[in-house]
Amino acid sequence: MRITKQIVAIACTVLLLLCMPVSAHTDEELNEMSGEFLDIRNEIRALAQNIHDESEYIADDESLDAETRDIAEEVHQMAHRIDRSAHDIRHYIDDGEYNKAKAELEVLKGLIIDLSNPVHKLDDITPESHKHHADEVHHDLHKMQHKYQDFEGLFYGFLSDRLLEIRNEIRGIAQDIHDESEYIADDESLDSEIRNLAEWIHQQAHKIDRSAHDIRHYIDDGEYNEAKAELESLKSFIIEMNGPVHQLDHDVPESHKQHADEIHHDLHDLQHVFQNFESLFNTYIGDHEYTEESHADSSDVPINERLLEIRNEIRALAQNIHDESEYIADDEALDSEIRDVAEEVHQMSHKIDRSAHDIRHYIDDGEIDKASNEITNLRNFVVSLSSLAHELDDITPESHKHHADEVHHDMHELQHKLDDFSQLFDEWVQMNQADNQEQTALEDIPEESQAESTPGFEAIFAITGLLAVAFLIRRL
Repeated sequence: MRITKQIVAIACTVLLLLCMPVSAHTDEELNEMSGEFLDIRNEIRALAQNIHDESEYIADDESLDAETRDIAEEVHQMAHRIDRSAHDIRHYIDDGEYNKAKAELEVLKGLIIDLSNPVHKLDDITPESHKHHADEVHHDLHKMQHKYQDFEGLFYGFLSDRLLEIRNEIRGIAQDIHDESEYIADDESLDSEIRNLAEWIHQQAHKIDRSAHDIRHYIDDGEYNEAKAELESLKSFIIEMNGPVHQLDHDVPESHKQHADEIHHDLHDLQHVFQNFESLFNTYIGDHEYTEESHADSSDVPINERLLEIRNEIRALAQNIHDESEYIADDEALDSEIRDVAEEVHQMSHKIDRSAHDIRHYIDDGEIDKASNEITNLRNFVVSLSSLAHELDDITPESHKHHADEVHHDMHELQHKLDDFSQLFDEWVQMNQADNQEQTALEDIPEESQAESTPGFEAIFAITGLLAVAFLIRRL
């Protein structure tokens, strides 16, 4: 009879996990966008609206030729679509419709790419009388392209942050089940069968906690296949827990009923949160698969893009350290020394995030000296963080140990990423210095030398003379 009940319970849980609609939000925080993300979204919309207005001046002027006006009208319409697309992305995110937001982001990217050709053509053919409008459109297009890069990075950063938040919810619930089941498993006054059941739940909760922990690090390392496999393991662990938890809730005596009720309640919370996690995971990862072959092709990616990719990983790690240390720093129940160290970690991670942000823009602008100085600052910040993270890990009590462990792990991951970034950055510096030297060498060549190396009128006259001689010889 007991086995039958467990089978029915497991079947119900499977159906629940597969069929239950995912709620858009678990709390009000899901409705809040980061200020920087929203600011850049608004900047893209403002640029699109300006392109929309400037192109309209050209499109509506009947004194211009039809081709110029038609291209201006095309630009005008595309600018409107870009504005609308940027508008929609934000509301999809507010509603928790991450798949739609991601799809719309790709639409926005395509629209901005498609806008490039007509804008450049318009700039070429617009007469001087309307040139200032075409120049304004051209300038805004390039500014929009840069803003989109920031916007895309922040979008995936936002998804990553949300994924981490929900992952932490799963871990928190698992840890609660782990603790509540321990009260029952360790009580020798209870029946051995009940204690064994509680011990199994205790161990299973630990597996869930560990699985959720590992998924995040697979994602950070770009090991998407491993992350997907671990997600399936996590799902199985949650399904397997359903039967024993309901059985424990049925069998446990009244003296321990509150612990069993807590476990039962947490299990259902876990199922709901996992639904959100799985949906967001699939949106964030998409169809990515990490293979040696795809990794080997990274050398084909332009060096600026590779730098940007690692820079974004450094920022994501810094932001996670920032968040994890905040849990410790803000808890007034902890000793002031612990909180002070956590606050230092919190502030240092913010400096790292900001420094990595600034380096990218120096690189984009080709400012080698500023970029070099900033990467020196970044290295110093990471060295300081290392000392603080180890100190925090040593003094943090067990109640907050998982936050300190996250900080410690991310700090070491940050060091590895900084090594990769530094090596790639040195290559970038060498490339730019070589380009600058070549350009300087060309500029230093005297005009006379350049003239001598280029056939001029003297060569033309010499050739003409030879042809004339040949003609005369043939006549003779």
